[in-house]
This record gives sequence, structure tokens and C-alpha cells, in this order.
Amino acid sequence: MTATLSSLHGSASTLELSSFGRSTVNREGLASTLKDIVSDEPMKVNNPLTMKREYIKVGENAIFSVNPSILHFGGYEVGCVHSAVVRVRNSSSRSARLHVVNPTTPFFKTKHNKKGLVAPGMSEDILVEFCPA
Repeated sequence: MTATLSSLHGSASTLELSSFGRSTVNREGLASTLKDIVSDEPMKVNNPLTMKREYIKVGENAIFSVNPSILHFGGYEVGCVHSAVVRVRNSSSRSARLHVVNPTTPFFKTKHNKKGLVAPGMSEDILVEFCPA
């Protein structure tokens, strides 16, 4: 049984497998192939919610209102966790689903209980934690 691995540069490496479970590997070709597909940089995940850029409005939109609309962590201490609660209220006349896009920085974290649909007039609390390094 022979499998061919193609690298991004068009060269090929051959990996031969015997029926007894032993393998013979063209190590130079395989090493260059793996080098091309493995990276030390973190993978960036495209979130469709952030691609629409619907999060630009501060404070409220046609469906939800946020209180407070801006958080300010002033007078913080390095190494300590500072937290604040943000309340997101459904201000429309229909039930709506709330999607929370988590922060991409290691200094902020969010915690919330996803309830599914948020009924009109009801709210969901989001705990925002800030831990400066």
C-alpha cells in the first residue's frame, strides 16, 4: 500500500506501508511536507457574527439594550481579577436569541448562562472579568 502526500510547493513524499504494520518513510520528503502544513502561529477563526459587524452599535440596537453600555476598569491592580456585570435586555416585542462573542484577548473573559431565546422585557446578565498581566 502506498500513499502520496503532496506539499504546498508541489513536491511529493511517499509513505509505504506493509501489510504487517511496518512502515518505510521517505523522511526528508515527509519532514518538508509537515513543515509546510504545521505552523507555530495560532489559527485565526472566522466568526460569522463578527464578519457582519453588527456589534458596532454601542448601547442598543432595534432588539437589545445594554446597561452599562461601556465598561471602564480604572484604578486596576496588576494580577488581580476585576469584574463587572453587563445586563442585556430584550427591548423588542418579540423573543430574540442573544449571541455573545467572547473576547479574543487573554486579559478579558466573559461568563454567562445561555438561556436560548430571551423573551420581550427579559434580560440576560454577562459577567465580564478583566485580569491585567
